[in-house]
Amino acid sequence: MSIDDSTRHSLGAQAGLPSSLGAAAPLLGQDADLGPAQAAELARLYAMLEVAFLAAAADGEINDAEADSLGATLGGWLGTQLSADVVEHIIEKFIAAHSADGRDGRLAAVAAQLGADDRLAAYTLACLVVLCDLELSEHELAVLGVIATGLELAQDLAQARFEQVKEHVENVVASAQA
Repeated sequence: MSIDDSTRHSLGAQAGLPSSLGAAAPLLGQDADLGPAQAAELARLYAMLEVAFLAAAADGEINDAEADSLGATLGGWLGTQLSADVVEHIIEKFIAAHSADGRDGRLAAVAAQLGADDRLAAYTLACLVVLCDLELSEHELAVLGVIATGLELAQDLAQARFEQVKEHVENVVASAQA
């Protein structure tokens, strides 16, 4: 079973993603010629999405299939449609940054850019990305721990959020199978 986009959006809201998460989505890929407020909101969205990318690239890299899967799910989490060009732009931007700075460097950059609430929302998004294929490996769990640490989240808070997200995903799956 897979989770469709409308279910992703609903599940994201239930799991604690802010309803405003997708508000800046129309700006994705339009990095030039933005006013200061739009540029700040776009940078916030990129930072949150980069955490999702880092979760998807749990093994240190992201292959074409993983990139396609992540791109396909981003719109669902944001509650909007994203063109293939925008998804490609986002993924390429994150791959280049990851290649240049590594996972820990990117986590430090993202943590510096986001406030506490946004760091928790970004971690929630990472949990959703890891759980969206309905399979969870020990490696993915370990990466979520690294992400929580990199985002300066208390381990008990991160664990509680992961359990909350996992429960929501399991309830959606159980409802769909009933």
